[in-house]
Amino acid sequence: MADIYVFGDSIGYGAVDVKGGWADRLKQYLHKQKTDNPEGPFTEVYNLSVDGDTSSDVARRIKNELAVRRKPWSTPEDLVVIAIGDNDACAEGSPDGYKASTEEYQNNLNIIYEVVKSFDLEIAFVGLVAVDETKANPCVWGEYYIKNDRVELFDKVQLDFCKDNHASRIELFPITLLSEYQKNLFDGVHPNSNGHKILFEQIQPFITQLLQK
Repeated sequence: MADIYVFGDSIGYGAVDVKGGWADRLKQYLHKQKTDNPEGPFTEVYNLSVDGDTSSDVARRIKNELAVRRKPWSTPEDLVVIAIGDNDACAEGSPDGYKASTEEYQNNLNIIYEVVKSFDLEIAFVGLVAVDETKANPCVWGEYYIKNDRVELFDKVQLDFCKDNHASRIELFPITLLSEYQKNLFDGVHPNSNGHKILFEQIQPFITQLLQK
């Protein structure tokens, strides 16, 4: 038995997906695995993603979120999945009003990593996703600006961090630049149900492999 704790932003939360986003799809998939094989392991998924969160927000709340959900029977096999960074790369109010620097992002990743390790848990990272720049400068829902070159910059920070700390990670940025994903962006930023299906189909095998280690 293992628990999975997902920390992310609106995409992790599953905004505008009628099936709840890739994290809820992961939960449904794992629950079906159990109902199809009652003798097999049971994996619960707790989606702790919050719309609008940056790495600073996750770094601030992750310790308390994990502490209140740990159970007497919790094991080191439990997995924390970090899917954060796109809002860090975003600008607010003006095209150069960046929410965070790459240094701040890297520092927050380190805080998150150290907290997870203090609970003796496994950790894995989900890479950042691309946007449709024609609809994200500004975004249709406010004075927010997102450029893919800056998203890619933060994605590289996450990649280097994971290499330095030998942390598991799945790369999503290249596949989310492709037309199949881009045409399934509801507002240029958030994937619709088909877009979340694409993300789930990438993330599910990655998570399943980690659970089998």
